[in-house]
Amino acid sequence: MQVHVKHYFMLIALGMVWGSSFPFLKIVIETYSPIVTIALRLTISAIAMTAFIYAIGLRIPRDLRVWRHYTVVAIVGNIVPFFLISWGEQYINAALASVLMGLIPLATLISAHFLTEDEKMSASKLVGILIGGGGVIVLIGADALEGVGSHIWAQIAVVIAAFCYGISSVYVRRSKITRHNPLANAAGILICSSIISLPLALLTEHPTSWEFSSRSVSALLVLSLMCTCFAYYLLYNLLADVGATFTSFNNYLVPVFGMIISVILLGDTIKPTTYLALSLIFIGLLLSQRKRKKIAVNA
Repeated sequence: MQVHVKHYFMLIALGMVWGSSFPFLKIVIETYSPIVTIALRLTISAIAMTAFIYAIGLRIPRDLRVWRHYTVVAIVGNIVPFFLISWGEQYINAALASVLMGLIPLATLISAHFLTEDEKMSASKLVGILIGGGGVIVLIGADALEGVGSHIWAQIAVVIAAFCYGISSVYVRRSKITRHNPLANAAGILICSSIISLPLALLTEHPTSWEFSSRSVSALLVLSLMCTCFAYYLLYNLLADVGATFTSFNNYLVPVFGMIISVILLGDTIKPTTYLALSLIFIGLLLSQRKRKKIAVNA
């Protein structure tokens, strides 16, 4: 697997898109419960992605084995972590959640080592991931760790979600569904996610109890179309081209862009440590790719 310059831009774009999801998620959860938020987000995303791929002439694979893989990814990579994070963030702050989600690259590295043939653990990968994780802690600051020990079940929920994401990314490559078009894969996985999550939401809460404020609906649409549909297009392209370990580094970029977006939207100030954190993250990323072939300069 050869890493091109375009893959770094795609990784940055993915981190930027997912970094913007936190403020929108907070807005939606003000109105809807975690399970309803998940169901609506995944259903809207599934409809939009399916309509789009059919409009441009693509088709979702019909092989039942492929759909079994889609179902596994839908549960492990979408429904379970989405719910755990939404539930956990009701009890712990976003900063601590970001630190805990920084376990995703480590979880991915461990999973890839045992479940794939071409992404084995190496000293440079491990050191690179640890340096990148250090960058996240520098970015957020030691204050984020003050909540460690309280609301332990909420923290465990976010940690489990991180490992679900890591395992799911590796499973996508191991199942070889990356041989299919990334947009078709995203549509199939989102359809499975919607089919599973929507009935659960309807059983939990009757639709007549749902509120439809313009603020919540607008945030939900951004969360569904940009932070899910577009993000999944980037995600499955990266998994197919460069593997799960490289792709998992987007989780170190998420809090960086989350902070930058807060500056733009909320008028916050960028701390001097942000630049140090960003440098550590990219040093870790480059170090983790040290033993790969020379990076091509053509996009």
